[in-house]
Amino acid sequence: MKKFRKIAVCALLAAATTALCGGESAQAADMQLPILMYHNLTVDGETNSMTITQERFREDMQFLKEYGYTPLLSADLIDISAGAKAMPEKPVMITFDDGYESNYTLGFPILKETGMKATISLITSHIRDNANVGVPTSMTWQQAREMYQSGIVDIGTHTHMLHNEENGGFELPGGPDGVQRMKGESWMDYQTRVGQDIRMSIRTIQANLGDNARVRYFSYPFGATDAWFGQVLVDNGLFVSTTTKSSTADIRNGLYGLPRYRITMELPVSQLLQHSATATPVTSKVSLGGREVALPAYQIGGNNYVKLRDVAALLDGTAARFSVGWENGRVTVQKGAQYTPDGSELAPLSQQPHSGKSMVDPLMVDGKPAMLAAYNIDGNYCFKLRSLGDALGFRVDWDEANGILILTTA
Repeated sequence: MKKFRKIAVCALLAAATTALCGGESAQAADMQLPILMYHNLTVDGETNSMTITQERFREDMQFLKEYGYTPLLSADLIDISAGAKAMPEKPVMITFDDGYESNYTLGFPILKETGMKATISLITSHIRDNANVGVPTSMTWQQAREMYQSGIVDIGTHTHMLHNEENGGFELPGGPDGVQRMKGESWMDYQTRVGQDIRMSIRTIQANLGDNARVRYFSYPFGATDAWFGQVLVDNGLFVSTTTKSSTADIRNGLYGLPRYRITMELPVSQLLQHSATATPVTSKVSLGGREVALPAYQIGGNNYVKLRDVAALLDGTAARFSVGWENGRVTVQKGAQYTPDGSELAPLSQQPHSGKSMVDPLMVDGKPAMLAAYNIDGNYCFKLRSLGDALGFRVDWDEANGILILTTA
């Protein structure tokens, strides 16, 4: 009987996976994406493997925005796998585990600012109710509801109460952890115990977000999986699940047990997703105060990137002048200050193709960070001219008829 049940479970999982993946129609190159894993955020408190600063999260989201990544939610993955929607050119999935209040107070505003979307899996027994009953560091149901109704946050389950509560929420040496079976536990007892917890979690989410709330996503506590849990996923309409294994997800293999990258202070998104690109030397024609200037630039992916010092030299003596310095590993800019040249400004570029590495450089403008897309080319930070204009207070317009950029500094 046990063998038959295992075969039945495998058959159900295979059928669900085939349906979700649209058979063999999916192309390998189109079906991979990085899934990012976050937990808690802090303004200036202690950081660790589960907590990063709000500033770092903003840098991460700005990197995704500046380099054209499209954030996906669980429903998007289901549609893509079924062939109802195409995978975007640069997909990414942003996830949070547990349901910390900082996801709402610190993370949610940044998601809105940058146009990103995230999926938050809740330990539903921890979420605080109207009487403030729950874990003090967790969000409230009102906060979860506001994020869900915004359309940019999906809510999933991280179980109701399967986080080793009796052990303070820590992993047990040798297990069982999360949804793993207990020693000597029968198939039926496992399905009852774990199934009831998952059903309770889903019902609790729907009771607080609305009966029409769809719960499609599950993240494994401690990343601990169990073959018997597959039946619970199918029975409860949880079509997407993630672990803590570090790798790029490939949804050709289904939407269950997808790996994720844990983002820490030591591993920001800009490092994880950093890529090299060929930078082709070109010359941008720029008009400044009626004077035409040839501005050296590197073309990458159809966009021109210019050296910060070249722009500083170009604008020196105008209302938009600024100085360039270096402090604590960051490029610093002081608006309105006189620029001190170093002799490299506006020099012709070598016509050989160069290699550039992507980054979001936290420029310090008048002591405040301004996150801009950049490429490090031959040791120089190069930026889009329009991005510099937005950050430093000058305007860039394009005269298409004459193929020239018009800079306005007043």
